[in-house]
Amino acid sequence: MKYWLCILLLATLPQGLMAAPVKVTSGEHEGFTRLVMEYAGPVDWTVGRALDGYGLRLGGDNPGYDLSGVFDIIGKSRLAAIWLDPGTQILRIGIACACHVIPFEFRPGIVVLDLKDGPPPQGSSFELALGDERVEQIVARSNPRPRARPKVLPVARASAQPALSEPALPRPLQGAAGRSTVGQYDWIAALPPEKMRPMRKAAATAAAVTTDPMLVDLTLQPLRDQLLRQMSRGAAEGVIEMAMPVAVVNPAKGMPFASAQVRLGEMPGVSTGTGLPGHGDLAANGRTCTPAEALDFMAWGDSRPIFDQMAGAMAGLTGEFDRPDQDAVTKAVRFNLYLGFGAEADQLLQAFPQESPEAAIWKSLAHLLDDTPDPSPVFADQADCDTPAALWAILSETPPVKGERQDARAALLAFSALPLHLRRHLGARLADRFMAVGEAESARAIRDAILRAPGVAGAEVDLMQARMDLRAGDPQAAEARAEEVLTDAGPNAGEALIALTEARVAQMLPVEPSVVAALEAMIPEHEGTPDVLRYQRALVLAQAASGDFDAAFAQGDTPAGTTKLVWAMLGKIGEDAALLNHAVLDDTAVAPALEAEVAGLIGARLAGLGFPDQALKWLSPAADFDPLLVAKAQLQQRDARAALLTLDGQTSPEALTLRAAALQSLGEAATAAEVYVTAGDPEAAWRATGLAHDWPKLADSGPDPWKRAAASAVGAGAAGAAGAATTPSATTPPEGPLARSRRLADDSAATREALDILLAAVPDPANESQ
Repeated sequence: MKYWLCILLLATLPQGLMAAPVKVTSGEHEGFTRLVMEYAGPVDWTVGRALDGYGLRLGGDNPGYDLSGVFDIIGKSRLAAIWLDPGTQILRIGIACACHVIPFEFRPGIVVLDLKDGPPPQGSSFELALGDERVEQIVARSNPRPRARPKVLPVARASAQPALSEPALPRPLQGAAGRSTVGQYDWIAALPPEKMRPMRKAAATAAAVTTDPMLVDLTLQPLRDQLLRQMSRGAAEGVIEMAMPVAVVNPAKGMPFASAQVRLGEMPGVSTGTGLPGHGDLAANGRTCTPAEALDFMAWGDSRPIFDQMAGAMAGLTGEFDRPDQDAVTKAVRFNLYLGFGAEADQLLQAFPQESPEAAIWKSLAHLLDDTPDPSPVFADQADCDTPAALWAILSETPPVKGERQDARAALLAFSALPLHLRRHLGARLADRFMAVGEAESARAIRDAILRAPGVAGAEVDLMQARMDLRAGDPQAAEARAEEVLTDAGPNAGEALIALTEARVAQMLPVEPSVVAALEAMIPEHEGTPDVLRYQRALVLAQAASGDFDAAFAQGDTPAGTTKLVWAMLGKIGEDAALLNHAVLDDTAVAPALEAEVAGLIGARLAGLGFPDQALKWLSPAADFDPLLVAKAQLQQRDARAALLTLDGQTSPEALTLRAAALQSLGEAATAAEVYVTAGDPEAAWRATGLAHDWPKLADSGPDPWKRAAASAVGAGAAGAAGAATTPSATTPPEGPLARSRRLADDSAATREALDILLAAVPDPANESQ
C-alpha cells in the first residue's frame, strides 16, 4: 500500500529513556520521504551534507538508533541507506536521488528529516558540510546509453564511495503510472579469462566486507532492487528456477566463462509469463477488491485553506454547449468526498452523470460518509481485502456480522491514511463496528489514531470513548464522559443521552425524569432511520430507571430484548409497590422466560414480602433455578416434604440449614440437630436438641441457658434432696414437712428463672422455617 502513517508517528509519546536506542520510523509521501527520530527528551541536533548524502549529529551523548524498521514501508528511490557512523557517531543518510533534506523539530525531542525532490532552497544551511570533506550539489543526470561490454562487474565495491560528480550507473525511471520502469540492460559475461578469476575473487571479497553501509555503492542499489523484484516474480510464476551459476567451458576457445545471462526488461520478440490473468486485487473469498488508487482521499485535497481549494475544485464543471467536463466533475466529486460531503457528491453525480467506472464507487462512498442506506453497495464482501476497500466494507455492514472474516490491519492502515477530519468523522462508527464483533484492540487503535493527532478530538470521539468504557465494564467513566458532552452537546445531545442512560442502567442507578423527556422528544426526529431503535431502547430503559415501570412495560419488547432488562431493573431497584403490581401473576398466568438470576431476584423479593406462591411461579419454570430459593418458598408454604425433595443432593451449609429446618417442621428434631452440627451451626443444633426433649444430653454438655433448664427438667436437685431425706446421717436430723415445702418452693423458683432466661435467648420455633 502507498498510504503511510507519518502524522500518526509524529504524535506518539516518547517510548524509552535516553539509554535506549532511538527507533527511526519512516513514511512515503508525494514528493518527499520522511524520517522521524523520537528521543526521550530535547536534544541539540545539527544536520549537514556529506559525500554520500547528509548526516545528523547530536550535541550530547548519542543514544544509538534502531534502524530495523526504516525500509519496512518505503522503497529506496530517495533514501538509499541509513547507518550510524561508529567513528563520528553521526547518523548518515545516503540518498539515491537528486533531492535535498529539510529537517525540523516537530516538538522537543522529535526530529523530522524530509527528503524532498529537486534542488535545495537558495542559501540552505543544511547544505554545509558537517566535517572537513568537500561536497558538491546533487543534481539529476540522464541515464547513459547501455554499453555492450561493461568494464566492471555490477557488484558492490569494497572501495570507498565515489564522488557524486562521477558518472552514475543507470537508475530506474518513474513512469506515468507511478511504477518503476528500468532501461534495457543486457550483460553477458565475456571478460577475458585472465580477468575472470581476479574479478570473482574481488566480488567475493566485496560481498564479505560490504556489511558496512559506507562501503555500498549506492548508485547500484535501485538496480539490485529491480533485479531481485523481477527474478522473484519469475520464480513465483514458474518461468525461471533459482540456482547458483556454474562455470562451463566455451568449446570455441576452451576457456571457462560464467553461464549466467542477465537481462532486465523484455527481450525483443520474447515475453515471459504464465499466461494467466493477474489476481492481485482478489479478496480471500475470490471477489475483486476495489483498487487502492480509487480510494486515495489524500490525493483529492491538500493543506491549503478549504475555500481556496473549493474555488478551484468546483470551477469549470461545464464546457462548450453546457456539456459537463468529465475531468472537472471528477475533480469536484472527489473534493466533496475528501471534505466528507456525501450528499453534495451524490448530487453532483446526479446532475452530471459520469462515464467513469469509478462513479459507482463514489456513490457508495457518498452514502457511507453520510451514514445513509446504500441502494447499490460496491464494497459488499470486501471486508477481507488487503486494500483500503476493507475499511469501507466494514463501515457498510449494518449490523456487523460477528465471526465474518475481516482484514482489520488493512482497515486500520486505510483509516490512518485518511485526512484528520475524516478520521474524526468516521472513527466512532468504525470503532463501534469493531466492538460489535469483539475487535476491542482494533477499536482502541482507532481511538488512539484520533487522539494522537493535534487539536481537540471533539464530542463524537468522547462518545466513542464512553461506549468503549461501557463495553470494557467501566460505566462510571462512561457516565462522566457523557455528562461532559451534555454540557455543550449540540448535535451530539441524542448520542450523549443514550450513553448516559446506558451507563446509569449498567450501574442500576436511577435516571432523572428530564432525561426521559428529552429522549421522548428525540424519537420523532429519528423516525424512519436505523437509529430509531436505539432511541426507543434508551427511552424504555430511562423510563424504568426513573421508576415509571408502567410506561416501560407499555412499550412492549421494542427493540427485542429490552423487556428482560426492564424486569431485571424491577427486581433490583424497583419499589415494592411496582414489584407487586407487575410481578404478582394471575392463577393461570405463566412467568416470562428470564435468566435464572433475574427470575431468582424477583422470586426472592416476593418470598420476602410474604408471597411464596407467587415466588414459586417465578422460580420453578426456570431450567436452572436456584434450589435454595425454591426450598425457602416451600418452607414458607409449610411444605417441608417438597423442600426436602428440592434440596436433595445439596451439600452447602445453607442447604443443610434449610434441610434441618424442614426436618424440624416434620417433627424430626433429633435428626435436625445432627444436620445442624454438620452445617456448622452448634447453637441451632442445641435448640433442636431441646425441641427433641433430650434433657439428659443438654444437662450433661449443653450450653447455658439450656444446661441449667435441662438440669431442672431431669430433677437433679430433687433427686439429691430425696436421697438425703431417706438416708439421714447420724448427725443430720430428718427433713420435716415445712423444710421440704420450702425446698420445693425454692426449686420451683429456680426452674422458673431458668425457663425465663431460656425463652428470652431462644427464638420462637414457629419461625425457624422462615
